[in-house]
Amino acid sequence: MASNYPQLSPQPLLIPVNEITQEKYIVNQFSKTTLKGSLLKGYSETFPYELTNVMAPQDYNAIVKEINSSVKSKKFPVQSFIGLLMLSTVCLFFSPMAFVVIFPISVSLITISLIGIHYFLKRISEKIEKTLINFNNVFATRRVSIEFSKKSIFRTKVKIIYPASLAIQPVLYNIQPIQQSFYQQNPQQSQYAETSKTADSSPLLSKV
Repeated sequence: MASNYPQLSPQPLLIPVNEITQEKYIVNQFSKTTLKGSLLKGYSETFPYELTNVMAPQDYNAIVKEINSSVKSKKFPVQSFIGLLMLSTVCLFFSPMAFVVIFPISVSLITISLIGIHYFLKRISEKIEKTLINFNNVFATRRVSIEFSKKSIFRTKVKIIYPASLAIQPVLYNIQPIQQSFYQQNPQQSQYAETSKTADSSPLLSKV
């Protein structure tokens, strides 16, 4: 017996456009974590909490140790040239009696110091970049990269860039339940708070 009702073809499941765009936005969004420290002092090996889903603490320590070892290999020459630069500057400005003799020597030492500092810091930066290339190849499958940026001679930053979906948000605590439980355990405190509120509002009521 044929059915009198028309047969409807199955319709595809439609997803709202706003959900699609929101999902793409979350997928394409990235977060950054900057390593604490500096180029000459080294970087901290304390594992950041927000990187829990990004990498293991052992991997993070391995990255920081490789960067710090690259810095230590050329740290002594840089500090030596910085000391020579400071000494030459002091001799240049605080020796007016022998200005004719000390001036060319101080200028030469300052020039040599600046060239030496720039050379060894460049070597340190190149060594760090080579080290980070190896780690970036390891974490490329997880879309995690380590970026080394240099704003000036001494101002450098090391950032770990990863998808925002892997980031762990900080925990926010609600104080209201704690206050309610405190007043339940200490009813005298709650009565004192209520009486103080009524005492503060009584002058206003008398004026009205």
